[in-house]
Amino acid sequence: MEETKQHPEEKSLLHIAVKLLVILSGISLLGFLIQLMPVFSDLKIPGLPVSLLRVTHSILLFIGVVFVLNFSYDLETLLPRVLPRFEEIGKLSKQLIFVLAALHAYINFQALFLPFLAEFRWIYQLTFLLLFLSLLVKIGITFYRSSDKLGPLILTGIRNLTDMFK
Repeated sequence: MEETKQHPEEKSLLHIAVKLLVILSGISLLGFLIQLMPVFSDLKIPGLPVSLLRVTHSILLFIGVVFVLNFSYDLETLLPRVLPRFEEIGKLSKQLIFVLAALHAYINFQALFLPFLAEFRWIYQLTFLLLFLSLLVKIGITFYRSSDKLGPLILTGIRNLTDMFK
């Protein structure tokens, strides 16, 4: 009896999802432990409007965003194998994860960057607005190009669901 062995470098969807979950949990735990340390919460950097705790927290958030973006690239290559009838699923999922990562960065990096920008806060918001718009345009173009494959896929799914309830 011959067993099918997975190539050691080949990743599964479950493998990369668990890996991301473990990494993000580790980063969150590290951030929580750093927040509990009195050294970080009491230490102020002279001349800077933010604390060392905020800088450290932002660095950890940045590392988390990098891992999420890396996950999206792995997902882009794996999802078309899972759903071969809709090859663009990988690209669309990557682009959606980019939007979520950009939203996460926008919300969480405000406390670090806005004190430095003072009356030029609009630069921060304009930068992210342009980033969001460009990402949404890319998603729209990809979705439009793949709509001819998506329609039959959705109809097949609806037919299968209605056949189950007959």
